Amino acid sequence: MLFIIDMQNDFVDQIHGKMAVKHADQLVPNIIKKIKEYEEKKDLIFYTKNIHKNMPNDNRSLDVKHWGEEPYGELKDILSPHNYISKLNYGIPPYKSKYMFQNFDDKYMEKIEIIGIETHLCILSNAIILQNTFINSKILIDENLCTSNDLTLHNKALDIMEGLHMEVKRK
Repeated sequence: MLFIIDMQNDFVDQIHGKMAVKHADQLVPNIIKKIKEYEEKKDLIFYTKNIHKNMPNDNRSLDVKHWGEEPYGELKDILSPHNYISKLNYGIPPYKSKYMFQNFDDKYMEKIEIIGIETHLCILSNAIILQNTFINSKILIDENLCTSNDLTLHNKALDIMEGLHMEVKRK
């Protein structure tokens, strides 16, 4: 299973994104390649939408807020046939991860690859949730397909995930 975290306009668009993560847009071509790999294998692909309700100092119109929650650029069309999970905070709600477990064949859960942004927040949070939900799954994080605004915290998060017996693919 491929699990794509928060690759949406508000975090990826470097000009108009409300909470743009530095260089997140540079991940997009390789994330598209990864999506195509999983599609060729007919494997599951999930992606998250971080819904930012009642965010302080966010006076944007509802249309602009909705734009911010949509997948960025080419990802919008490429991800449209796949499953999305909305979340209000860093990690997916536990009942949603249980839904994933109950409605799909266990073969999809053997390996869960997690990519996206931000490594030290949402990637780390979701990796732990998924590891605890799918206790027999191999959790894989590719350093080249995730990033953070703070690269020191990005690297610390990768170290923590390795310490939690997740496989971290380093450059």
